[in-house]
Amino acid sequence: MERRWGNLQDTFRVNVTYVDADNDPPSVLQVIFDYDDTPKVFDILADGQALYKTDNDYTDGKEYYIDILGSELGVEPLQDSTFHYFKVIAKDDVTNPILDPEWADEYICPHQVEIWDDQPPRVLPAAPTQIGPYDEDSTPPDFLLSNVFTDPDGFDTLDMFIWNETIGNWSKVEQNDVFRAEITMGAGQMVLRITPLPNMYGTREITLMAKDKHYNVTKTMTVQITPVNDPPVVEELLIFETSPDNPIDTIQVRDNEAYMEATEDQEMKFKISASDIEGDELEFYLDVRRTTIPDVDVTEDGIVTFTPTNDDVGEQTVVVSVDDGGAGGKVDVVITVDVQNVNDPPSFVGEPMGLDNPYTQGDEISITLKATDPDVNDRTRLTFSTDFQDVVDSLIGPGVLQKGVEWDLNSQTGVFTLETEKQEIFGTNDRVEIKVNFTVTDPSGASDTKEVTFILLNRNDPPESPTDFQVIIVDADEETPGLQNLTVKFIAPEVSDPDGDTVQYIWDFGDGMKQTTTELEIVHRYLDPGTYDAKTYYVTLMVYDGDLYGESTVRKPVQVQKPQEEKEKPPPSPDGEEGGIPTALLLGVVVVVLAVVLLVVVMLMRKKKPPVAPTGPAQPTLPGGAPPQLPPAGAPGAAPQAAQPPTQAPAPQQPPQAPAPQQAVGGLTCPHCGAPIEEGWVICPNCKNPLL
Repeated sequence: MERRWGNLQDTFRVNVTYVDADNDPPSVLQVIFDYDDTPKVFDILADGQALYKTDNDYTDGKEYYIDILGSELGVEPLQDSTFHYFKVIAKDDVTNPILDPEWADEYICPHQVEIWDDQPPRVLPAAPTQIGPYDEDSTPPDFLLSNVFTDPDGFDTLDMFIWNETIGNWSKVEQNDVFRAEITMGAGQMVLRITPLPNMYGTREITLMAKDKHYNVTKTMTVQITPVNDPPVVEELLIFETSPDNPIDTIQVRDNEAYMEATEDQEMKFKISASDIEGDELEFYLDVRRTTIPDVDVTEDGIVTFTPTNDDVGEQTVVVSVDDGGAGGKVDVVITVDVQNVNDPPSFVGEPMGLDNPYTQGDEISITLKATDPDVNDRTRLTFSTDFQDVVDSLIGPGVLQKGVEWDLNSQTGVFTLETEKQEIFGTNDRVEIKVNFTVTDPSGASDTKEVTFILLNRNDPPESPTDFQVIIVDADEETPGLQNLTVKFIAPEVSDPDGDTVQYIWDFGDGMKQTTTELEIVHRYLDPGTYDAKTYYVTLMVYDGDLYGESTVRKPVQVQKPQEEKEKPPPSPDGEEGGIPTALLLGVVVVVLAVVLLVVVMLMRKKKPPVAPTGPAQPTLPGGAPPQLPPAGAPGAAPQAAQPPTQAPAPQQPPQAPAPQQAVGGLTCPHCGAPIEEGWVICPNCKNPLL
């Protein structure tokens, strides 16, 4: 039998070979189905045909066949299919009348014929021949297989398969080099689900089969996956010194992010290792907007070089774009760089704040040192110091040792103050320079040094004021009548000037005459001694340094007296004994009494009477006759108002030279004025000082 199962509409052919040793033709040749139940007999000789009609040799077998419709066999009610068994019977047709025809042994067929009432599935006439196109990165929608196949009996008995090249059989899944195809249920229907493989594209064929319990039908279709430009893939960073082929370290890149450490002031060099699935040529460039480290260099083949500075200490970001030139083909590699700090020394910034050279003695000097540190964490922890410790070791001006300098430095704020009031700073210089070395130090001990020069200008100070002067009568020469007691030597005390200026002594002799000298001693001749009574002149002494007068003057009285002319001796007393008490003795007693009284008065005046301020002496003159220039009243360094001489003075006049003192008789002289005296005198007739 050619087929053993089929539909009611199918035709089943039964082939029978008849063999008879006597070469008798068959008289009966039948196929009987379901012979034990409801036999269905099919006559081959009547309804069938001989395969070879001209062959009448039955000894080696003659073939017959009969076609039977499935509907003739039928399907039992309420059954999807019915299995039918059958047998073949035959009887010969003898030509010899003497012989009787014989039945052959029944042939029970070992096979059964399955007949079902089922329509085969079909491919729809409008079924598509292509699925897609879909791009490689998409998720294609499920493809309904009902758009390809149909089954007249309904899909309840229909199943679908796909040819799997790998296993060489029908399967529910097929995967090639471009996509994966799977037949599954979706929304209650049989669907074909296409999943493109990553970064793969192309057109491939698939063969689908629709099958029910008895039939199947196939359909070959194409699936098209279109390419989508894929961005480059960055795998790692190769850190190297000389060549990226010999890296000293490798940093993995995950999701286009990487982390690395770098050291301040040390060059960092690495290559970005990247690939493109499509094999496109890659371009590397720096994303300047998002990169926080300056001066990063990126070459066309992806070598990145930079040297972080102190300003970059901490976490920084370097962003490099890798582009394959296609749409959507750019990725940004974000590299976090942790820059490790290397201590940097601090440094002074410009000139100190408040430095305003030159300064004048008495100015308040206060400067603030300005310094910075490249290390941000150290900027608020800087300390200041100076080697301005031993003031004796510093020189101010040529060969002048610094003395009396007072200063202070705040080590935290950098505020330095210098006291300029002391005269000892200047010595004899009008301008001095003080050079001070300052040092700023960070917590790690790194430092910077700066020299600051202070220019100081001397402020002229008045000379020291005298407190007294000596008066000596020098012309007690009795042999020169009329000249005694009129020439006076004045001796000024030696005073100093804080600035080292030459001190000038200005004398006002009280008689309208003034004289200026740099010597301590001066001799003046009074031309108007008055009568024989003593005349008092008030002598004033002031000092001048060429710019400023002393703060006070000395004024004291000087008495001069014209000597009396010699008179005739009085006549002797009437008693003839030259007047009782000798006149000379009486006069001597009177003179002694007067001298004692005068001595007491002078001593009391010296002890109790304060110095009398000058009442406006005449303007003194400088050597050469020019009047000194006085500062205006109230100006710094001006002499007190009461001590200023009048603005006009008579023309200067050189005092006459005092005659040399006479030689004393017997070699005795006054210890006060040097005038000659005689033994036994108790008071000097020249200076009126006691000789006790």
